[in-house]
Amino acid sequence: MTRHEDVNIEEADDLVDAPALKVEGLSTSRGDFRLGPISMEIPMGTVTGLIGPNGSGKTTLMSSIMGLLKPEGGRVEVCGKFADPNEGEWKQNVGFVFQGQGFFQDFSVEENLRFFSKIYRNWDTQYCRSLMIRMSVKADRKVGELSTGEKAKLAFIAAASHRPALLILDEPTNGMDVLIREEFLEAMGETVRNGDNSALISTHILSDVSGIADHLTFVSEGRISHHFAKDELLDSWRRVSFRTEQDINILPWIEKVERQGEFYVVTTSNAPATLKVLDLMGVKSVEQQRIELGEITRLILTGKARAAKVEKF
Repeated sequence: MTRHEDVNIEEADDLVDAPALKVEGLSTSRGDFRLGPISMEIPMGTVTGLIGPNGSGKTTLMSSIMGLLKPEGGRVEVCGKFADPNEGEWKQNVGFVFQGQGFFQDFSVEENLRFFSKIYRNWDTQYCRSLMIRMSVKADRKVGELSTGEKAKLAFIAAASHRPALLILDEPTNGMDVLIREEFLEAMGETVRNGDNSALISTHILSDVSGIADHLTFVSEGRISHHFAKDELLDSWRRVSFRTEQDINILPWIEKVERQGEFYVVTTSNAPATLKVLDLMGVKSVEQQRIELGEITRLILTGKARAAKVEKF
């Protein structure tokens, strides 16, 4: 075996182990708004929810990743290969849904999708049809006659039908009414989870991604403020109630303390450590309950975590 062949095998192994998306020091500006520097990774086969209020930089970040906005600095890799904004081959591995996505308004849904099928080499017509059936999208409807929700479904189908390694979905439920949104989220979740896709999904509504995301990345004022593995948050945070006359200030990882009559109710971000100390203190009749993801993230993002004070009620 030649040295050249050895290098190729090593490079192939690196690509197999590479994350679906790797962003290093990405930065850009839009008017007075400054993004970055942003660094993040999406492991292959995982879903990351990109969460932040409108104007926080989610769309700017996604547009910069895709090369629609020219980055001022940093590097983007997709499936282990440099995502050159001046070259389009790497986009064969990406399905992108963006704000204001353009379609031919006077053409039918089927005609629009046929156009996309010419762009992507790996377009799967049968899979495309199955998505249309799952999302109740009719092939003969003119795009100009579709509702906002129906256009969002079409955008997702167009992005997913070539079975890309990476889906980048910018506010995919934006403008949907409640019923269509719930139906769409269910179908989108099935598609993302049943395939081999990795996904980056932006939203300002946590519940849009809480059911399918493996990781949660929060964006504020053009920067990543927090990043969590969702299951680790849910496993480690607990609300613990107990009765004691001892000083509870020695308890570790306490985020919030409440007093209900003779009982303390504490919110802990490290339940195993807190429960161990309570056991060492000899505290009995300890009860614990899981905390909803929304409450956990609110405590963290509002800065109320790690500022525990006894609240009586």
